[in-house]
Parts: sequence; structure tokens; C-alpha cells
Amino acid sequence: MIKFHYYLIFSFITFIFLTNNSYGQNNKILTIEQALEIVSQKEYQGFNYGPGDPEVALRMATIHWQGEYTPQKADIPQLLMALQGNELDTYQKLCVSKFLLDLNVEDAKTFIEKQLANSNKSIFNNAIAIIRLHVNRNPERAWGISKLIEFLQNGKSRPWQKSDGQGIDGSSVFNNVCYDLGSMKYKPALDIMIKLTKQYPDAYGPACALREIGDLRAVPILIDTLEVKDGNRQRLRPSQVEALAKLKAKDAVPILLKYLQDDHVISALGEIKDERAIKPLQDIIANEKKFPYVQLEAKLALVKIQSDDLGLSLIELLGKEKNNYKKSDIIRELQKIQEKRAVEIIINQANHAPSQMFKLTCVTTLGNIGGNEAIGGLIELFEGKFVELECSKVCLTEKDYFKSIGLALSTATEMNYGSNKQAWKEWFKNNYPK
Repeated sequence: MIKFHYYLIFSFITFIFLTNNSYGQNNKILTIEQALEIVSQKEYQGFNYGPGDPEVALRMATIHWQGEYTPQKADIPQLLMALQGNELDTYQKLCVSKFLLDLNVEDAKTFIEKQLANSNKSIFNNAIAIIRLHVNRNPERAWGISKLIEFLQNGKSRPWQKSDGQGIDGSSVFNNVCYDLGSMKYKPALDIMIKLTKQYPDAYGPACALREIGDLRAVPILIDTLEVKDGNRQRLRPSQVEALAKLKAKDAVPILLKYLQDDHVISALGEIKDERAIKPLQDIIANEKKFPYVQLEAKLALVKIQSDDLGLSLIELLGKEKNNYKKSDIIRELQKIQEKRAVEIIINQANHAPSQMFKLTCVTTLGNIGGNEAIGGLIELFEGKFVELECSKVCLTEKDYFKSIGLALSTATEMNYGSNKQAWKEWFKNNYPK
């Protein structure tokens, strides 16, 4: 059942991100006056992340929702006037300081450092959120990274700390900072992430960071914190499972084999590729009482362990599978390894798919794999038969579907003709003549 829900969630998220034109799709260039007007609004009108999100992040999201503002050196005097004046509150000034940080203005650093010393946890956490937005996972922004490391080291980084008043709770700040440093593969953060994983094993951020940093010295602490007692039963911490899988930690296999009822554990065994998992995985596949999606996960894991040609094995598995939900999982595995030999069969699957959500999976995969065959296939899909979505609550229109094809083509080509099929055909003809 887990895999079924995962498929539906993934498909719905794919649908939202590929077809939503109200957030992140506005290419309007904003002036400094417009940006400051948005920042100074008493209520933000943009994309709402959810309850407890940082005040500053919501305001910055509003700017992104309405257009794009890139600070210029000529804007510095006006930005400094806003930062040093009395018209804006602290949260609004933090947004202004982000623009100045991007221009490497020292006054912004001084202002933010003052907020980091503030006893108000909400202001403190919002200041950290602004530093995160400034760093934007760019390892060259040394000042910002040093402040994020200090935040994790100074004892204010307790992941369950709650804010007072406006703003975000400390758990999101803590986990997001860890995740950002991990995404940058920032190796100097290794020791602090090991320490934090030991100190806060239930917080997902440190383990995710260790997963992304990719240093095998993290394996012992990940194994030590892998199991947890939850009421009357033992379970595994998902972030540790994912990290050990990516690190291909064979020492974790004996523990993982005790939890084969969890499909994420089965998937991890496939990533680790340890032969001790072969017989247990074969038993799962042979057991007709097992849920079909668990059996599929076992098949995928076994293929990864045993196959000398993973791409070909996955293509063969896709050809035999009848269920669209299961086929979607196989197609995503083919996308992970950028298997160009699968392009023809994925195009064929997209052409004959009864489900629009499955079509979207095929379209997205073709865009990510790329190459002239995938591009040509995507263009041909403009002519394909449109099938109404089975689910009456989430109706995908033909316009939405064509828009998803255009976005996939943009991913594959770095060109942007939207859903204009004639323009795409002309471009393809000029760049890939027969």
C-alpha cells in the first residue's frame, strides 16, 4: 500500500509542478520600488508554504510569485535607506538585508549579525532563513556558510525549539540548514553532522546531510542510530536507511534484513548490492501473499544486485509489467540511470497509456533522459490521443498535458517554445535533419 500512495503523491506533485502557472512562472522583471513595496506589505500575497514558515521566506516567495528582482549596485543607496530607516519592521528589514547581502554590502552583514544576537527566537530563526536564502547552496558564499556552521555549533540549533511570536519553529531551521550544507557536499561539516546525528537521531537533517556529503566515516553513527523503539515495536529511522543505502554500507545489511516488511528497506538493499539479500528478496517475490508493490520493490532490488546490465534488465522488467503504478516505478529507475535504450519503449508506453498521470511520468522521464530520439518522441506526443483522467477530483486538461510536454522539451533542449507544437517541430527539423 505504501508504494501505491507514493505513486499517487508523486504523480500529483508532478502534475502541480508541471502545470501550475501561478507560482514561479511569472517572468516579469520587478524594479527596486516594486520589490520594496512587496516587502513592506503588512500581509504577503504569494505562495504560502504552510503554518509556521518564516515570515521572511513568505515575503520573498511573494516577490518570486509576482516576478523577478535582481539587486543592482545602483539600488544600494535606496536599499540602505530602507534598512536604516524607521518605516520597516525587523522582518521586512531582513528581506532588504538579503538584497544587500547579494551585493556584498557590509551593512547587511552587520544588521544580520545583530539579529543573530537577538533573544527573540523568531527574529533569530528568520535571520538564519535569510542567510540560507542568500547562500542558496552556493559553496562560494563563505560568510553565509560560516554563519550557518556557527548556528549548528552554538547550542541554539536544538531541532525541537519553538519560536515565540511570528516566524518559524527551530526544527525546520535546524533541518533545512543541515540539508543545505549536505546538498553542497560541504565536507568541513562532516564532524558536526556526525555529532548532531548522535545528539538528535530523530531529526532528519543531519542524517540527510551525511547522505549527501558521502563520506564513509559517517557509517558507524548511522548504524548506531538506525534502530529505535517506537512503543511496543522496533523500527528503523528512514533518514538513516536512505543515508546508508547511498553510502552502500554493507555493515548495515544484517540489521536491514530484520525489517523486510518495509519497502524502503528493500529498496536500500538494492542500492547496497550485498549478496546476502538475494535469498530473502527471492522469498518475497515468490510469496503470493505479499503486497504486489512490495514484490515489485524486491524485483527491482534483486535486479540491481544481480544484473550485469541494469538498464537492459529494467527494460525487460518494464516490458513484462502490466500495472501502470508499477511501470511508473520502473520508468523512474530508468530515469535515474539515464538509460537512453529505454526511450523507444517509454514513448510507446506514453502513446498507449490509459492514465494521464502515467503519461506525465513518461513525459517527465523523456525530458530528463534527453537526446534526439526522446525529443522527437515528445514532439510526436503532441499528436497523441488525449485520454481523460480516471480520477474525477483531479482533472487534467489537454492544455495541461501539452504544457507538460513543452516543459519536458525545455528540460531536454534548454529551448522554450511552451506548448507550441509547430514551433517545436520547426526547431527539431532545423536541428535534427534526417
